[in-house]
Amino acid sequence: KVGDARGEAHALLKAARLQAAKAVEGDGATEGVVRTSMEALALFERVGDQRGTVDALHTAAAAHFAAGAPEEAVAACDRSLAHLDLLGDRAAKAEIFHWAADMLAEKGSPDLSIAAAEKAVALHREAESRPGRLGLALLTLAKARQSASSAGAEGDVKGAASTQEARGRTRQVLEAATESAALLARAAPEEIDPALCGEAFQLTAQAHLLEGDSGGALCAARLAAAAHSAAQNSLGMGRALLLLGRAHL
Repeated sequence: KVGDARGEAHALLKAARLQAAKAVEGDGATEGVVRTSMEALALFERVGDQRGTVDALHTAAAAHFAAGAPEEAVAACDRSLAHLDLLGDRAAKAEIFHWAADMLAEKGSPDLSIAAAEKAVALHREAESRPGRLGLALLTLAKARQSASSAGAEGDVKGAASTQEARGRTRQVLEAATESAALLARAAPEEIDPALCGEAFQLTAQAHLLEGDSGGALCAARLAAAAHSAAQNSLGMGRALLLLGRAHL
């Protein structure tokens, strides 16, 4: 029966997610997550459940990434995006790209992370997503741009990279971080962790410092400190205070 198959698929997907929560990256447990999620996928596809199919593919993609199989993860993401096209769900597509951007950043691929994050931001804008969703995607984009900028600066031979190029990279970080901070500050408290708002303000302050704008850095660092204080995040608070000290110099 269709109802029984759909119920079994949801049960398998729930089991896969529980397995994933217990799995440690790189251990054999991720293989079980892939198997279980693919079993759920087969049942969802059999009964024509598009949303369940997307959820199963996303779970499988995460397990593939954790198991060190990025090609399989990308393939699962591509399949889920095709189903989301049929559903016309831009916000869900944005979340897939945002997740991919986070995973790529974690794997040390900032340029690929930037491309995925930019797609997530564009889709969230098209979908008119909530401020917190768009703000988080912009935060990921700002962090990826900062990582790419740092890697580029380290790889440059002295005198090869122009001052204009360096300023352009810093400006891109500043633009994404500033918009992210403004959106996250507007988001409902239950929607995002206030510490993430503090992180966005910290990135904004750092970019202002690189541009030589101590006034902008001071303002952003104060807002970062306030956000981390609200989140009771002592580590973030310490970093914000360091930025305040640098801005005062």
